[in-house]
Amino acid sequence: MQRRSFLAVLPLGALLAACSPAVPTQWLIGTETIEAALQRRFPHDLPLAGLLQLSLAQPVLTLHPPTQQIEALLQAALSGPALGKVYTGAVSLRCTLVFDAATASVQAQQVQVQQMRLDGAPEALAQMFSAYGPYVVEHVLQDWPLYTLSAEQQQQLSRLHLAVGDITVHADGLRIALHSVSS
Repeated sequence: MQRRSFLAVLPLGALLAACSPAVPTQWLIGTETIEAALQRRFPHDLPLAGLLQLSLAQPVLTLHPPTQQIEALLQAALSGPALGKVYTGAVSLRCTLVFDAATASVQAQQVQVQQMRLDGAPEALAQMFSAYGPYVVEHVLQDWPLYTLSAEQQQQLSRLHLAVGDITVHADGLRIALHSVSS
């Protein structure tokens, strides 16, 4: 008799297991998705001592899996009343990534400017830009949100009692590990 009731319950258990949604262990955020999110946040204007303005625009990302870093190449424009014209150039930087639970975003950390250039600028201005520009850019872009989880992703985390774990850089994007949390 007990054998029959166990066998009767077995198909019900299999049916319930088949119907329950799979709990994800990671999300892949593709490079295109990250770049699209960044494009919405740029151009970004940085006032410099009230005299000049540095505008950063058009970020292009390169992923570096061996170092777990991303590199961004940004177009730069320096302007201000004392300059009389706009000087353009580029900023190249590298950073690591962390997840900030308070803002539900993947943020830049350890931002390091690799190169800054200002094309066609007088030598003194180009030297000043190269000397002080990296500090300003690194300071402003530290904790910069590169990608914010969608409302749907945040609801999924809550509903399935998951939390974000490690973020790893891969050739095709970022892998965000998910792990269960006690409720």
